Amino acid sequence: MRSKLQIIYFEDNPLYIEQVRNSLQAGKVECDLVSVGNKSDLIKAIKDKQYDIIFSDYLLISNKTESLLKTIQAVSPNTPFICFFEKKSEEIGILMIRTGVTNYLSKDNLSALPSLVKSTIEETRNHTEELQPWAESVVLDSVKKPVVVIDKGGKVLFFNQSAVNSFGYSRKDINDISILLPKYIDGVENFSLSTINFGNCSSVEAIAIDYQQKNLPVEVYISKAEWANSSIITLTIDDLTKKKRLENDSFRSQRLESIGVLAGGIAHDLNNLLTPNLIAIQILKNRIEDKKLRLLLNTMESSTKRGAELIKQILSFAKGFSDKTSVVQIKHLIYEIEKLLKETFPRSITIRVGVAKNINPVYGDPTQLHQIIMNLAVNARDAMPTGGILSITAGNTIISNLNSQEDILPGSYVEITVSDTGKGISKQLLGKIFEPFFTTKQEYKGTGLGLSTALSIVKSHNGFLTVNSEEGKGTTFKVLLPITSEEKGEAVDMKQSVPTGKGQTILIVDDEAAIREITKISLEAYNYTVLVARDGIETCVYTLSTVYMCFTCHLSHRAIIRTS
Repeated sequence: MRSKLQIIYFEDNPLYIEQVRNSLQAGKVECDLVSVGNKSDLIKAIKDKQYDIIFSDYLLISNKTESLLKTIQAVSPNTPFICFFEKKSEEIGILMIRTGVTNYLSKDNLSALPSLVKSTIEETRNHTEELQPWAESVVLDSVKKPVVVIDKGGKVLFFNQSAVNSFGYSRKDINDISILLPKYIDGVENFSLSTINFGNCSSVEAIAIDYQQKNLPVEVYISKAEWANSSIITLTIDDLTKKKRLENDSFRSQRLESIGVLAGGIAHDLNNLLTPNLIAIQILKNRIEDKKLRLLLNTMESSTKRGAELIKQILSFAKGFSDKTSVVQIKHLIYEIEKLLKETFPRSITIRVGVAKNINPVYGDPTQLHQIIMNLAVNARDAMPTGGILSITAGNTIISNLNSQEDILPGSYVEITVSDTGKGISKQLLGKIFEPFFTTKQEYKGTGLGLSTALSIVKSHNGFLTVNSEEGKGTTFKVLLPITSEEKGEAVDMKQSVPTGKGQTILIVDDEAAIREITKISLEAYNYTVLVARDGIETCVYTLSTVYMCFTCHLSHRAIIRTS
């Protein structure tokens, strides 16, 4: 063994060279220090002579670190490499680990160089399998991302503090990488050198298992290095939980958009099929006196209207709710719903209603707001098949801070609460209840549109809908609607009698034959002369100067219509 250490220093600044030399002498490190100023001289020197340690300035290798180190390791694979830097940073730390630098040291802390050199030489001579504590504390623990260093057999050599914080294991709990990363998603069973293709596999997605045995999606960046004549693998781990959640939300939004477009198209066609039935039933009811037949017509009308309401619900969901809005007094709305519920719900369900006296009005569509509360009440009824308590309350509330969990913006709201004492909703299903067509009810017992429609209506009113539920302890829905300071307008009576005609001519344009014919029959019953056309071309045939009114639905062709 040589009495003096042979050290080569890759540095072009004589001042730094002298400082390093003085530091080694002060620390009583017996050595011969040779300096070189360029890469070619460094490679030639280590080819010609075996050195114990290689020093280098970080700036000289920062742009070509990987290629330089690979060349050095190929020429002198067992020689420790110590790098000097001006200022410590996370970027430098990761680079040092990834490229296989043995140790690195700040230039303003050269007093620590002698002890660092001695410990490095001692570790190299003993061929230990672990990194020294200095590297663990200064390098690994300074990195904010989880970093795990393993040997070629999967044994964990180091587990930095960020990894401890992220996965909950203590350093003593982790002795093998299979505890944290049992396998790759793509089927690679371990991280041994024989299974990693470093040319094509610099990173891979995997499933990590934390100390609570919870699966976490992660991305693992893999790098190989040589340490003390041994191969090590550095794994830098990124938690993908938030990224995956955002991806799932995006996919869900795209799926809902597709469902809305599809449902809108189907609902439009179904609406065209039901419209003639409703008109025909109303005409027949006016002409038939037989009570039994009228009872059958009432049943048909009721069923058809239920189908039409369902279609309207689907169309509203697909179109995004653009109906007319006005100032609405919530207290009147809830009292009307209370009366309806008490008349229709089973006697085993106790209905309790409480509305604050000073409750503010809101601006919205009264029919849609009525639909929200009714949908929530019907769900509460279905959750209590053997009876229970249904509570509906409303009052003013102020949100002063941003609710990060539900993203509720600060402001003044009317809060409507619908709660039940039913069976509740499991945590697994709670995240799915607002999806269109999702239902836990038996076949033909529900459409799965109630909650998704309610949520869409609330959002269209710039409001928020939250749910809190626990199995066996019931469910509570809260609707928050922004208050308005406007006064309530006068109610408009929508019921109007159908005027009887005096022989005026009405032109009906529609591409559905059934709608054309049934509308013609209905208008003729009120003493109108009716003409029908299926598109714009047929419309042009008629002399429009004789037409009193024109009804149009969808024209299959565009046409220019001139009136005389």
